[in-house]
Amino acid sequence: MAIPPKNTMKKILVDINENADNKERGNKIIYRWLIMKNRLFFLVFVLGTVLAMSCLVEGAVLEWEIQPGERLEIMRTAEVDFFINRDKKKKYEERNIINLTCREKTPEGSVVKGNFTVFERNEENDVFKKIEQFTSEFLIRKDGSYVVEKKFYMPNLRHIPTFPSGDVEPGKRWSNSAELIFNNFSRPFMLSFPVNYSLKQIKDNEGSRIASIEFDFKFDRNFTGNQVPRDFPLRLFGTNRGTMLWDLRGKKPVLMDEQYHVIFLHSNKSSIAALELAMKIKTTFHTYLPVTLEKKREAVKEIEKDLPKDGGITVDQDERGLVLRLGDVLFDFDSYRLKGDAETSLERIAGIIREKYHDREVVVEGHTDSVGNEEYNMSLSELRSKSVAKYLKDRGGHDKLSYKGRGESDPIADNSTIEGRKKNRRVEIIIKLK
Repeated sequence: MAIPPKNTMKKILVDINENADNKERGNKIIYRWLIMKNRLFFLVFVLGTVLAMSCLVEGAVLEWEIQPGERLEIMRTAEVDFFINRDKKKKYEERNIINLTCREKTPEGSVVKGNFTVFERNEENDVFKKIEQFTSEFLIRKDGSYVVEKKFYMPNLRHIPTFPSGDVEPGKRWSNSAELIFNNFSRPFMLSFPVNYSLKQIKDNEGSRIASIEFDFKFDRNFTGNQVPRDFPLRLFGTNRGTMLWDLRGKKPVLMDEQYHVIFLHSNKSSIAALELAMKIKTTFHTYLPVTLEKKREAVKEIEKDLPKDGGITVDQDERGLVLRLGDVLFDFDSYRLKGDAETSLERIAGIIREKYHDREVVVEGHTDSVGNEEYNMSLSELRSKSVAKYLKDRGGHDKLSYKGRGESDPIADNSTIEGRKKNRRVEIIIKLK
């Protein structure tokens, strides 16, 4: 291999040294740039983390609000296990449907008026039976506490949830008092106890901001040594643990799940009997806007178009909602089994409920004339309303449905005439709108 001349070699060495210096300077520049880049990336990462954490801990004001004319439907459905001395005696479902309509707004909150209805369904039944109904009128303050006159027993569970003032951030814990009224004894009595709350998180969901709140409470009341009625328990104690979702923009609850457990200790001659209820409760909430008289009349006409002309069904509206009235063509004399040709009419009604009123409460009421024994008439009316309700439930895809027998207690015509008695023998299907 030929060796380069001396001058050429010197030039090559100079170029190499210069390139080395340039390379070193270049490496230093690159090194400094990388440091700055890493610092910038770290700064962006820290800022992003801080911003993300600030979003996670963003607070919110928790408040109740129902607008004038709005109706809030609260449906609580409980799976109940009933025990006596830890021996399981019964399993059933209990449902409360609470309808609260805002009568007026005040600086304190919303004045509501409504009804509290109790339903029950045991293992042998497919449909809820309407048991009893109460009315009430009270104030729901913005913080969730109630102001109820003493003459009203409902709501029997009060001040849950009650919120603190100002912004509440995830992780915040607070406690407020609540009340529970027991009115299933010879004399009602009230328990007061603290409820513990914790705001777990706040999330955006389809345009709404939803807060998740956990709560729990327990109570214990001893009646021994007190001058109380004989049917009172010696002692009762219970616990409740639940989670609720709260719409921050709508200022109303969305959903609630609870585990409720209560024990009553009663004196049983020489021993003590423990009556125990264990419940899993799911509560849904739905807000309805007012329905005008004109809209109700339009709904009557629409339903009439969808029904068979010769089906023996009349459609009306009153303060309860839409009323579909079916005469005694549904049943043979002294029977509660549906006639074959009656199913055509009920099939149409099931379709109407399924397509247009799937979110509305439906009540089926049975009525008789005054001929015969009153107790027998009550039983027959209940069995007939139950048959119709079961048919509608099986085909309507609708579980917010119940039945009740009214017997001869609510005639719409004169029972002293054949024509009047025929009109009184009827089943009414009520689609609640108000």
